[in-house]
Amino acid sequence: MPTDLRLRPATPADAEAVAATYRALSRDEGGPPSRFTAAAFRRDGFGAEPAFRCLLAERDGAVVGYALYYPDYDTDRLVRSVYLADLYVENTARRRGVGGALMAAVARAGRGHGAEAMHWSVMRSNARARRFYRRYGRELDEILICWTEADRLRALAASPKAPGVRIRAARPTDAPLLAEMLRALVADLGEPPPTEIRQRLSADGFGDEPAFACLIAERDSEAVGYALAWDAYDTDSCARGTFLSDLYVAPRARRAGLGRTLMAAAAGRALTRGGDFMVWEVLMRNAPARAFYRPVADELDDVIACISGGAGFAALAGD
Repeated sequence: MPTDLRLRPATPADAEAVAATYRALSRDEGGPPSRFTAAAFRRDGFGAEPAFRCLLAERDGAVVGYALYYPDYDTDRLVRSVYLADLYVENTARRRGVGGALMAAVARAGRGHGAEAMHWSVMRSNARARRFYRRYGRELDEILICWTEADRLRALAASPKAPGVRIRAARPTDAPLLAEMLRALVADLGEPPPTEIRQRLSADGFGDEPAFACLIAERDSEAVGYALAWDAYDTDSCARGTFLSDLYVAPRARRAGLGRTLMAAAAGRALTRGGDFMVWEVLMRNAPARAFYRPVADELDDVIACISGGAGFAALAGD
């Protein structure tokens, strides 16, 4: 880290500085005027249930950059993760190691809570940012991000429930059942299964600090599907929301509305927790899933998902 640089957690008193810096980030990305105000920063970043954490980079007492992040999960590897929502460095402080120092600090903060990976996204058109991020992780070109919000989210939550279906929250004793369905989901996608599925789901999904919430669909008292999600935040829309990670319906129960029922339940959970959006990822090659999601969400083909995991994340966190 540069010797003249100071990194520290943001406080409510930093709200105006963070909001101003975010406006600069929005201008850099060519986005609409920022809705992430100082009031929103104070409202959502502090209190009993903060939606995010924020680190500031200072030089000579002036804020020259910031990183905003929150807890995440990685169901491909079944490890806790950290999501880097925003990273920005002022023009005058670029090419001096500030961005790398912030990336490493977020990785360390995540590792302090058990994270073994870091995720973020970048605009496809932002060549400079993509070059920077390639030092720390890789782009997931095979993934599309899907997004639904506001009235569409509420309409999804109000979708009619499939006949004879009961949706309930998963319990710790459901870990073996969830492991079986996750194996089936991964097999459907043609991907190798993670190891120690039951143990990891049991450790990370329940207890004092669960990394995710899980909803199970039952028909005739038999579990036939599940949805796995966790809380998220979006500074562009200045809103809390939900990341929908897994959605699975057993083959014997498909084409009966269970997938839509599970999505509606996940959307309803987001709304009851004060959320205004739901986001998820889909493989580009998964045409049936994309067709299923298209009526309720937009595909963000201008955004690329990125990840740092394994040895790369360990090195970044130890920088």
